[in-house]
Amino acid sequence: MGSGLTVVTAIVLVVLCAFLVALILQLRRTAMAVQALAEGARADIHQVAEDIHQMRIQVDQVAGLAERSLSLPVALGNLAGAIPALLGRGASPWLETILAVARMVMNYLKRPHPAAPVKEEEDERIRE
Repeated sequence: MGSGLTVVTAIVLVVLCAFLVALILQLRRTAMAVQALAEGARADIHQVAEDIHQMRIQVDQVAGLAERSLSLPVALGNLAGAIPALLGRGASPWLETILAVARMVMNYLKRPHPAAPVKEEEDERIRE
């Protein structure tokens, strides 16, 4: 009876060791896959951060250009609005016409242009 128990115990230990070895090997493969995924994600996050930085620089450039481009029309609009008060009477018809034209130009400059989305699509095609 002792011999049978020893054989069963030995078989159980061999099966248990085989199971543990297989488990350890699978854990090692899983850890390597997780490490590869983390390295890939790190590279992707670095690229996204670089893209966001470039976009921020471009937005700052466009904002500076818009500020420089609109400073003169804004100053002229403020001057045109102050002229009637300086003259002490209502605005003349030609001044009202100039103000209306200035407002139309400002409204035109403020609206989005259809060329902007096309450029973004071209940029996306270039990246791929």
